[in-house]
Amino acid sequence: MRSPTALPPYRLAALSALTALTVLSAPAMAQTQQDVQDLISELAPYAERATGYRFRHPPHAGLQTRSQARAYLESRLATMYTPERLSAMGAAYHLIGLLPDTASFGRMLTGVMGEQVLGYYDPESDSLFAVLPANATRLREVMLHELVHALQGQYVNLDSLIDPHRLNDQRLTASAVVEGQATFATLVSLIPSRNVAADPDLWALIVASVRRNGLSQPAMRDAPIWVREGMLAPYMYGARFMNRWMASPLGDSLAFSRAMPVSTEQLLHFDRMRQGDEPVDLRFTADSTGVLAEDNLGELELHMLLAQLTGRRALPEQPFPLGWGGDRYRLYRTDDGPALIWYVVWDEAVDRDRFHAAIASHLPKAAEGYRVELGKGTVEERAASRFIHAPGTWSGWTDTPVVALTRTGR
Repeated sequence: MRSPTALPPYRLAALSALTALTVLSAPAMAQTQQDVQDLISELAPYAERATGYRFRHPPHAGLQTRSQARAYLESRLATMYTPERLSAMGAAYHLIGLLPDTASFGRMLTGVMGEQVLGYYDPESDSLFAVLPANATRLREVMLHELVHALQGQYVNLDSLIDPHRLNDQRLTASAVVEGQATFATLVSLIPSRNVAADPDLWALIVASVRRNGLSQPAMRDAPIWVREGMLAPYMYGARFMNRWMASPLGDSLAFSRAMPVSTEQLLHFDRMRQGDEPVDLRFTADSTGVLAEDNLGELELHMLLAQLTGRRALPEQPFPLGWGGDRYRLYRTDDGPALIWYVVWDEAVDRDRFHAAIASHLPKAAEGYRVELGKGTVEERAASRFIHAPGTWSGWTDTPVVALTRTGR
């Protein structure tokens, strides 16, 4: 897993949601590639029943050490993101307030992921890799989870769903559907007598256990909330979404269809998707001269920002609707350091005002030579927020870049 915005999440079944709840018999610890292949053959029918899909061909099995898995993660990160882009991402999230600092941003991501990974699915080779040594029960769970990813990969191009050229919120939403389906299918297979995702008490126990297990690892424990909760979010909120999906009239359709959610707002609040509450797209009207990065956050990362700024250690099990309509930020290069401007459009003015009231006294502290400003306004009659964190010398303070609405819908 990643921060969800950094690596394809389906490649890593890094967190165990069911360690204490597994009811299938646990085999001896797999030691050879043939052992893993036999485990895959045994578990494949469970994955098929839980998803309603059928394997078009069996996936391959492989073994890796933890150091090999870490090298794979590093190579994937380097393939998807240049050092310059990673640096710009880290700077943008730091200026917004989601990262306390930008030191060793890429190494932090691979460090957390390498610490957690138990196995992953690689679509390019159509292979499931078990990372050894591994506890037999957890390996069984991980391989079942990854088998669902292998099934997904035979019906949809998984890499296209999290293409780095897509907006962050779209990628995160797709990641959550991919991971949510695999997590929900694993729950259904391992605990067939319980609708775990719909059982508030049991689900709360699982979420608490996952967070506790994750925080037992030093890199995860020391990571900012954007990384910690970002690693959990696709699994937890995605599984909750798939529970609603399967119980709805959409349940007999392919999850990766035009009915798929297009924002984390729709992912977190299923009724918003069914009501057709689509995000708005924003674009900057100025040219892109000097732009280092441009992207959006989305509702889920706004919840992470609220938690980070107000000192909470975790997100709520069911985040409340923020009234997010859409957002867009730009990071500019200046002689005195990067400059960030970020716009958020809201459903109603009351949503904007509530958000401002929650963070107004917790804004990121401006570094020497920088200014921070959070203001209210409108974008084409939609209630909007404008946040600037930039050097005091930045020309944008007087000639401020503005945004316009481009379109709504898919």
